[in-house]
Amino acid sequence: EEALALQQRLETAAALRQQQLSQLKLLEETRRQFIARQQAIHAMEMQRLEEELLRKRRERELELASSLQEMEATAAEVEKQRALLEHEIAERQKVFDLFAKT
Repeated sequence: EEALALQQRLETAAALRQQQLSQLKLLEETRRQFIARQQAIHAMEMQRLEEELLRKRRERELELASSLQEMEATAAEVEKQRALLEHEIAERQKVFDLFAKT
């Protein structure tokens, strides 16, 4: 009878160890799945951020190109106005020189 009780205790302990091992395996698999999901979420977020940075860089490049075009147009207009003013000054100087001679 003692041998039977000892055998039952050993079997119960073995079954308990097996159950604990199964629980640990399940817990480990759950942890791995959680980490894999977290990594996938992190990768998606990184991709979104990279795309956002690329979009902003393209917008900034377009704004810079537009500003450069505006500056070039303004510079051309200023140069045109400068040339007109120089011509007008030269014409007025001619008239002044004619009156000064008489």
